[in-house]
Amino acid sequence: IGSNPKNIEEGKERASAVIILNDYETKYPLACIEGAIISKVRTACSAVLAAEYLNKNGKDIKKIGFVGCGPISTGILQIFRLMEWD
Repeated sequence: IGSNPKNIEEGKERASAVIILNDYETKYPLACIEGAIISKVRTACSAVLAAEYLNKNGKDIKKIGFVGCGPISTGILQIFRLMEWD
């Protein structure tokens, strides 16, 4: 994962990632893909999983706070909604 805050000034995403998909048997590379969205979703899912583990009220919360308003925070909110939190 690479991150460059100056990208935002140029209308680009701050971060990008490269994911190499390897063949299960031979381990040879099959595909090279941009992985920032995969990274965002993985990070968001881990935050919601932690909330599920730590919250004693199940999926019922009165307030939620986010640090930042970028793609990861948006992704966390989307996963909370997807997992039907109240």
